Amino acid sequence: MDLPTLIVFGPQTPWPSEKYLEQLRATLLNDPQLSPLVRATRNLPDLWFSLIDTEPSLAKTPALEDFVELSNWVEYGRLSRRTEAAPNSLLTPLTVIIHAVQYTQYFRRTRSDVSQIDLLESTSHAGIQGLCTGFLTAAAVASSNDIDDLLEHIAVVLRLAAIVGVFVSLNGIYAESAKETTCFVAQWGSEPQYMSLLDVLEQYPAAYVSVVKASTRVTITTAKATYPALSKTLRTSGLIIKEIGLEGLFYHPDNEQALASALRLCNSRADLQLPTARGLLVPLRCTSDSQVIVEGSLHEIAMKSLLCEQSNWRLTIAAATSKLDLENDKHVLEFGLVDWETGQSDASELLQSFPAHAIAVTGMACRFPGADSVDEFWELLCAGTSMVSDVPIDRFASKGLRRSPDDTKMFGNFLHNIDSFDHKFFKISLREASSMGPQQRLCLEVAYQAMESSGYFTGQVNAPSVGCYLGVGSVDYQENIGSYAPNAFSALGSLRAFISGKISHYFGWTGPSITFDTACSSSLVAIHSACKALNADGCCRGEGCGLVVLKRLQDAIATGEPILGVISGFAVNQGSNTTPITVPDPESQTTLYRTVLSLAGVSLNDVNYVEAHGTGTPRKDPIECNIIRQVFGGPQRAQNLRFGSVKGNIGHLEAASGAAGLIKPLLMIIKPLLMIQKGSIPKQAGFQLLNPQITPPLSHDKMEIPLETLAWDTDYRAICVNNYGAAGSNAALLVPQLPTHAVLNRDQRKSLPSKHIFQLISTFSKFPNLVCHCTYGILLPVVACLYRGSEKDSDLLADLCVEALSSKFIHTDLRGLYNIRLPWPARGSHLWQDPANF
Repeated sequence: MDLPTLIVFGPQTPWPSEKYLEQLRATLLNDPQLSPLVRATRNLPDLWFSLIDTEPSLAKTPALEDFVELSNWVEYGRLSRRTEAAPNSLLTPLTVIIHAVQYTQYFRRTRSDVSQIDLLESTSHAGIQGLCTGFLTAAAVASSNDIDDLLEHIAVVLRLAAIVGVFVSLNGIYAESAKETTCFVAQWGSEPQYMSLLDVLEQYPAAYVSVVKASTRVTITTAKATYPALSKTLRTSGLIIKEIGLEGLFYHPDNEQALASALRLCNSRADLQLPTARGLLVPLRCTSDSQVIVEGSLHEIAMKSLLCEQSNWRLTIAAATSKLDLENDKHVLEFGLVDWETGQSDASELLQSFPAHAIAVTGMACRFPGADSVDEFWELLCAGTSMVSDVPIDRFASKGLRRSPDDTKMFGNFLHNIDSFDHKFFKISLREASSMGPQQRLCLEVAYQAMESSGYFTGQVNAPSVGCYLGVGSVDYQENIGSYAPNAFSALGSLRAFISGKISHYFGWTGPSITFDTACSSSLVAIHSACKALNADGCCRGEGCGLVVLKRLQDAIATGEPILGVISGFAVNQGSNTTPITVPDPESQTTLYRTVLSLAGVSLNDVNYVEAHGTGTPRKDPIECNIIRQVFGGPQRAQNLRFGSVKGNIGHLEAASGAAGLIKPLLMIIKPLLMIQKGSIPKQAGFQLLNPQITPPLSHDKMEIPLETLAWDTDYRAICVNNYGAAGSNAALLVPQLPTHAVLNRDQRKSLPSKHIFQLISTFSKFPNLVCHCTYGILLPVVACLYRGSEKDSDLLADLCVEALSSKFIHTDLRGLYNIRLPWPARGSHLWQDPANF
């Protein structure tokens, strides 16, 4: 493993779990090298008396109790569980302890062959950086020649952290009610939203930007009493707001007096002083202006940075990484309580990007006309192909019907290989399978593929409490079953309840298993119910099945599952009686859209594509178009609103149309992330002339239907999906853009050792029976890559082998043969949670 070229110490820790605290204490006490840190922690209460001598106002805070509690934790193992925000006088020094333990154990357990000097040499260009409290630890590490020096400096910064924590708590958890402060993260998706943020902050003098975390995300500190009104105003402007449970006045000029008192104390005691900037052995950057520190006392710079100056993490990290050769120097080592399992430096940042009720899509699969997989579906969309065709002769005999002349043309959108089903694979007898309707067979196959794409078969996330929610329309196959003598499976193969029931039974799931029928909106209503359970040239029918795997976003992050997309707002309602039951009700639909946008925390102008229901009927299309115009359109839009419907490609899938309408936007959102290229908006298949009843022209309200596949060149992508049923049911949801770090990085896949690629291929030759269990879509590209052999193909080959290694048959057969491990921590692994593993 290469040495890190940049080391980053993360910000103030959230309150750790009880198990982690036990492990942290055990490591502290069992490593003799850490004795200076243990001694400094035990003696923290002695610091209190020097503090109140220097600043008597601190005596009104119970911070001494916090110091005693931390001291007793080391001595006796007792640290009170916190259900609310912990005082900074406890949390700030605890953060330093966590950083120090993780860093020293990196040498002992992870890289025993590496010394402090080795790390200083490897980080000589980008340096050692610290964010928030992490700046203290970074200053100690960057000025230490060896571990002995480091532990001496760590003892100093532990005391400095305690001092900072006390002064900040004075204006936070220990302040008078009127002066209490709290912090929250605000994120915007457009320039108008950012300007709204600035305008709103001017109305709240006590609120200020304390940390610039990213180009579209900041931390704001405000008076606790004004937080509800301030956050509501910002949400109304379309910003995403997330409270982070941190209290106190960090990074504010009002702390100048506190800084002066703290520095008086530091200058009077040698055990509160760090070396000057001349003692730095690698670059250390000031987090207020991102410049490399070249002069001054490090303890003074650290105290001023934490107490008085706005922190700009974005500039600091950008400046540090600019010194790296991104082709070769890509190993960044971060310390702190971060989400290592998912490969993200801070999983909470992803959670902060979405409302608390957000639902992650962790897997999906489909069988649509002309597309037997998700990738084939995307190709069909981009090509703008319509799959409408004559009714196949083996599907339906259209000749000799009494209801229509023999020369009547019949059209539809049809699936391939509808009569193929591997009943042995699903442990179903031939007798039972022969009575199963195609909907049951198809749903079982697609459910298996969707769960496989979610990583379900890796054995890490296969808890039995899974629910199955399906939208199903008419069941025509029961007439076919009824034409034969009844048997024990006749009812089981034709009743709609068994479509979801058999899926749950096959997987052994114990959660709710429900089949919905609300006509055309069935699948989107089913998706809405699943989310809630977790917290114009005529209409042409089609066949199809689409399934998505849903999980609460915070749970998906915690278990390290791939996140294909997020549903941040979802709602259903019913049309009123102001229109016929089969006709969309504008008022109900408008209310539905606005409800979804409010739940998602997204403004109208941030939505840049609408996946419409779009049945193609002369009466309904103008109504739906006018509703979209009223809610999302208008001359005030910065960019044109594009809208379309997947029905032009694969027809109206009736109950499955909502699932198809969701999978298309998920692909539009995720493809640019996976392919590391600009997004695209697929052309509207089958569209030539606009319905003349749609007036005025779409351009008047900055709307358009894409006539060609267009580059989706915008900073923020959000798609609203609409679906309604002929019985008056309306359903809609919002799919926003994911942060780029939420999707598995291609570099992680390329790190698959080459020997595993050859093990995979050689196993196919040794055990040919395994090939029949492998996804056919994986094997063909693998063979093609081996045949061409270019560098680009080798990268793709690594991708494909990772996909194969994650599938069920590899997990049970191949990994056992070769003891293969994926090149990143397994989902659910606790390797990085235990400080003893560092």
